[in-house]
Amino acid sequence: MLDRALQEELMSRCRKWVCRDADGKWYVLRPKTLRDRRQTFVLHLSAKEQPENFGDFSVAVRLFSQGGTIQRGETISSAAITIDGSNALTLVCCTGQGMIRAQRIDLHSVTRPKHLRESSRWQHPVTGRTGALTVCAEGGALGDLAIDTDGSVWMTWLESADGRSQSLMLAKLGGKKWSPFPLHKGPGLFPAALCFDSQNQFHLVWNDILEDLYSLSGTVGTLGGRQEWKPKQMVDRAKEPALVSFGNEVMAAYENNWCFLEYVFPKEKKPERQFLTWPDPRFTWDINKGCQLVLDRYGIPWLFYNEDTRQHIFCARWLGTTWSPLQNCAKLIQNSSRFTENHLSIDHFAVEQNPTGESIGLLLCHQRRWPRVEFQPQKVPALKADAGKKVLFFDLMELQAWDNLQLNLNEVKKYKGNPVIESEGPEAFDAHGAGGFVQVLKEEGRYRMWYGGIYVEPEKYWGDWCRVGYAESKDGLQFHRVPLGLASWKGKKDTNIIPELPYVPHVYFDPHDPDPDRRYKVLKIRNHVYTEREMRAGREDLWQTARTGFLFVSADGIHWKKESATLTFLDTVEPYELVPQSIFCDPLEPDPEKRYKYYGYSSLNVSRRGGCYAYSPDGRTWTACANNPVLDPFARGIPVVRSGKVHQIHDTVVFPYEGYYLALYQYQHNGEKLDIELAVSRDGEHFTFVCPGSKVIPLGRKGSQESTIVAPSVPLIDGKEIQLYYGGIGENGIRRAGHLGTLRLDGFTHLERKDVSREGSLTTIPIASGTARQVFVNCRAGRGSCIEAEVLNPATGKPVPGYSRKACTPIASNRLSQVVQWKGKKGIVGLNIDPFQIRFHFTGDGALPELYSFLFA
Repeated sequence: MLDRALQEELMSRCRKWVCRDADGKWYVLRPKTLRDRRQTFVLHLSAKEQPENFGDFSVAVRLFSQGGTIQRGETISSAAITIDGSNALTLVCCTGQGMIRAQRIDLHSVTRPKHLRESSRWQHPVTGRTGALTVCAEGGALGDLAIDTDGSVWMTWLESADGRSQSLMLAKLGGKKWSPFPLHKGPGLFPAALCFDSQNQFHLVWNDILEDLYSLSGTVGTLGGRQEWKPKQMVDRAKEPALVSFGNEVMAAYENNWCFLEYVFPKEKKPERQFLTWPDPRFTWDINKGCQLVLDRYGIPWLFYNEDTRQHIFCARWLGTTWSPLQNCAKLIQNSSRFTENHLSIDHFAVEQNPTGESIGLLLCHQRRWPRVEFQPQKVPALKADAGKKVLFFDLMELQAWDNLQLNLNEVKKYKGNPVIESEGPEAFDAHGAGGFVQVLKEEGRYRMWYGGIYVEPEKYWGDWCRVGYAESKDGLQFHRVPLGLASWKGKKDTNIIPELPYVPHVYFDPHDPDPDRRYKVLKIRNHVYTEREMRAGREDLWQTARTGFLFVSADGIHWKKESATLTFLDTVEPYELVPQSIFCDPLEPDPEKRYKYYGYSSLNVSRRGGCYAYSPDGRTWTACANNPVLDPFARGIPVVRSGKVHQIHDTVVFPYEGYYLALYQYQHNGEKLDIELAVSRDGEHFTFVCPGSKVIPLGRKGSQESTIVAPSVPLIDGKEIQLYYGGIGENGIRRAGHLGTLRLDGFTHLERKDVSREGSLTTIPIASGTARQVFVNCRAGRGSCIEAEVLNPATGKPVPGYSRKACTPIASNRLSQVVQWKGKKGIVGLNIDPFQIRFHFTGDGALPELYSFLFA
């Protein structure tokens, strides 16, 4: 049974609030609470073609002013908009008393935003005259809007004469006359979701007060006849369904009474519930609600839902047989004064209908303590066959479908001779730890290491124990200290200490700086302890808002000069610190203000950590990202603990790799157990977690110098492998040493078959033709296994002549780069189709094959 408050919420569940017209202009409905607590909606129009936030929407129109649609002073409990095939905007509103009215405006006549405010332009959707259609005079509840294959608008709603029994209604908002059709009548009904399939058959799904889920389907031509409509009960313990049609399928997703999300296929004779969020251990005890389904420009279904416990919107894509991994994609940032929390709850959200562009519009609303509305478009990736373009498997956005495959995160192969550097002796500056943090670069055949050394002096702050040392190696396996003569230690003058560099020595070689004296860079922004020292000493203003520090620059990585650096926070609420742990110049960044990026951990307060990001035009003047923490413990932690001291994200490094931004982050189980996982971003700001729970670098065996904590550094790409040097700490918390683990090139993840007894396959999204002539794969095959490829026509789904699987030479070896060949063809040069798709087939008798990446060349 549903409680009264939830009943009222589900009666106004329609979220068709975002749409885009044929000219690329966006329209959104924003729910608004007036001063007298009445609910209404405001219509907004985008001021530019690609709005990036809600500030890009200009005109605001209150709905009660639309030619008398709703009387001034009425509460509007729900509303919806959509755009039909003739580029007309249809608007439907429902008052608190259940009066539903509809009208439309021809968007060809809207040449200026102010035209939306002119009542004379809004028309009755059937007669075409100025005014509105009264769908229901009272006792109604708005259900859904949908577009049929002819481009016409249809709607569902409920009507109730006695307040106890409802009639489920369906009607077309257009045509020569108004003809509403009653499809079902019964007690305790809630509004239905509606969609049309490719055969123009309508499908409705709804739940009742007992939380039973029903479906009903039919053809438009049978409406109005003598047919008796009989709903099909699909599953129980279900509410708030969403619908989508794709190919020959119709899917419904819904919330069950345990607040998990599930899905069914209504066309099946006996639909079976299938779990959606339950298999992911992050969501076992969370509240998941408000799912919405849309198709992207490739016809791929996307699911968005409100993860209420984590205060995030999560999404997934339907890949033909299963859903892609669930990924965090949007949130409302609001930092409390003590940083005990960083988000607002998402009271409502809406997803763009029928998106056909490069992004899917997403509207987020908070209506309580700090009213907030944000527009956060979600990018729909594109793929072009240009030479040098490589596809790896992190968020699986380049895939349109897969079958019997799974994504695996790969652990590094740890060097058997670890550690590669450790403490030198009882009186050395690194006597109590060498390599808790490391950074290694390779230049002219030598490996250069900058590492953090520790000498414990209990009476001092721990940061004062730390210094940076320098070492080199011929093979990258065993490092020797290089005397520099730059700093003395306990009477010894010729040490390998590099003075003043920060303990996390994230040395970056910057090939983009034209000044050879500034090619090496390290950034230091003071943490809260050192900032307080400067203030007590009178060297910094007590009331300053910017954090200060230094950009260290060098011609050789040994001799450094300091340049002043500042970090500014856009919010009035500032975290304790944002400690740099990686820095790089990003030549692909279109915004010159974000040319330099740094990432690291942020002490949100004394007890909480998160992975954060700042940007700069020059490497000296930094601005903290307003979206911090970009690696959010609320989206990753198990369990979610509000302002908790456990299950956080600590040390974080980010680096560009083959067009992706990869993050190696410490997952903090508690203060004495931190291992390393992987996250990915496509813009350097919005990260999602890759196979959360799986480790890139796990903890070492008990008694080793990496048994409790491992700390990441930016990897070294060395020929055919990725070398991940990392710091490690043993049980006593003091023994620190530097270690090495390796992955094959592109080997962060791979795809493999779930069930090795049968074949697997993946199909890419449509690929635009480019400069590439060949396709190469990085795979591990052989031992009776192989990978084969075929090129498909996206319009038919069939192989392009000459590029079938049968014509492909099987790839049955373990190599980093293997060309895909079709008999009688010179790669993909002769393709006469644009765009095209590639389907890879996985076959074998055992665990192989494994696919790591594919490349256009």
